[in-house]
Amino acid sequence: MNSETLGRRIGISPQGVRQLEKSEADGSISLNTLAKIADGLNCDVRYVLVPRISLVDQVMARAMEHSNGAVPMGAGSTPMNIDGQSLVVLASLLSRIDQRAFW
Repeated sequence: MNSETLGRRIGISPQGVRQLEKSEADGSISLNTLAKIADGLNCDVRYVLVPRISLVDQVMARAMEHSNGAVPMGAGSTPMNIDGQSLVVLASLLSRIDQRAFW
């Protein structure tokens, strides 16, 4: 879509559209502005935070932090290994979490 058409849809001039494009390119556009553009395009803006590491790794890292860096120990005072069965149980428990509680 060209600047003129987009500008007409969102109520600004083609020059204003080019300025918005520049703001988007340099990372200074606001969510409010994106929402106005999306509305003009009959769209919604959704933004999410995407973890860089898996949930299991996050949980293990937090456990390590709270245990002052001690390696979680299993029976017999040997370092605990997370096996496939444990991961299946963890995944099952996590799948039961009501996602609405986070929003």
